[in-house]
Amino acid sequence: MNTSIGDRVRALREFRDITQDELARRSGVSVDTIHKLEQGVRETGDGAGDA
Repeated sequence: MNTSIGDRVRALREFRDITQDELARRSGVSVDTIHKLEQGVRETGDGAGDA
């Protein structure tokens, strides 16, 4: 089974019974970032291009 990071984020968030707003606040990122991760729109960085 190949689960995406967004699927994992959503599953854990739902398991903890917290909203995207609450997860964003707790993790220090925007709600839009959480939404995009869960929808598969935003990819996590792989370090390419880092100095």
